[in-house]
Amino acid sequence: MDRVRDIGTTGGRFKLPLNCFRNGYISHLVALSGDIYRTSLEAGNSPGVIRKHYLELFTAEEGAEWFGNFPEIAGQQQKIPTPIIPANNA
Repeated sequence: MDRVRDIGTTGGRFKLPLNCFRNGYISHLVALSGDIYRTSLEAGNSPGVIRKHYLELFTAEEGAEWFGNFPEIAGQQQKIPTPIIPANNA
C-alpha cells in the first residue's frame, strides 16, 4: 500500500491521508457484511472501535461496489468477503 500511495502522491497529484486504504477496507467490509465482530477480527480492532469509527458510513451496495473495483489478479477475480453466518441451533 505504501507503494500505491507513493505513486499517487508523486508530483503532488494526490494527497492521500495516512491509512486511507485501511479505513476504506474496514468501512466497506462492515457495510457489506454487516458483521462487526468478523470485521473487528480482520482489522485488529475491537468491536467498539468498529462501531464507533466505521459503522454506517456506507451502504451494503457501496461495500459491494468498492470490493468489485479491484482488478483481476492472475486471471482470477478477487472474491468479495462474505459475512460469517452462525450455524442454526434448531
